[in-house]
Amino acid sequence: MRPNPPQQDPAPHEQPADSQPGWAAVPPPSGPNGPAIGALVTSVLFLWPVALVLGFVALSQTRKRGEDGRGLALAGLWVAGAQALATGVLLALVLPWGDTAEGEEDEGYASPEIVYAFEVRVGDCFNPVNDDMSQDASHSGMEIVPCDQPHEMQAYAVFDLDLPESSGHEDAGPWASTGCLEHYGYPTGDAAPGDLTHYILLPSPEGWERDQRDVLCAYTREGGGMLEGSLVD
Repeated sequence: MRPNPPQQDPAPHEQPADSQPGWAAVPPPSGPNGPAIGALVTSVLFLWPVALVLGFVALSQTRKRGEDGRGLALAGLWVAGAQALATGVLLALVLPWGDTAEGEEDEGYASPEIVYAFEVRVGDCFNPVNDDMSQDASHSGMEIVPCDQPHEMQAYAVFDLDLPESSGHEDAGPWASTGCLEHYGYPTGDAAPGDLTHYILLPSPEGWERDQRDVLCAYTREGGGMLEGSLVD
């Protein structure tokens, strides 16, 4: 009987040297980042608030994930930023900063404002800032207030004195008084008090030397009482 040949273990299964069991290759991302595309598209559509949000999200994702689209995100941010700046400039030009509302010209300003005496307009209601104001007070401050609030005076006439060149400041008073009386019309209605009178404001001597000839005529009350409502149509 022949002896049996020695048993040999089967050859182990050979695997390629470059493969490792239990791991699979992850395919690289395909196409640009979605928020980056959205940022560019919404910026073109002038939806700059949305474009700004998507642009910053896209920059974060492309940096963390290694995705394409960083250039698209930056382009969307640049366009959206320019649109935001243009919108701010346009609003600053269009909005009526400090303007009086339509229909309020005859009732003074919408809020208190300090102006020089001869910047007062006909129909303005105002309070002198200096309680000891004299008639030679061309640079006295006047607080313009709405006429539906209590006020000391309301301008009913503003005009220039037309005097000969040889006239001096001492000649201005009589001519100004005559001019204010010519413009004076006693108002009627509930807003007109029984003790109504008028006040005349002349240029100061210094202003007269600078050829200032403005005269301001204003309604007021004897004894310094307050007016309420407008007396000028």
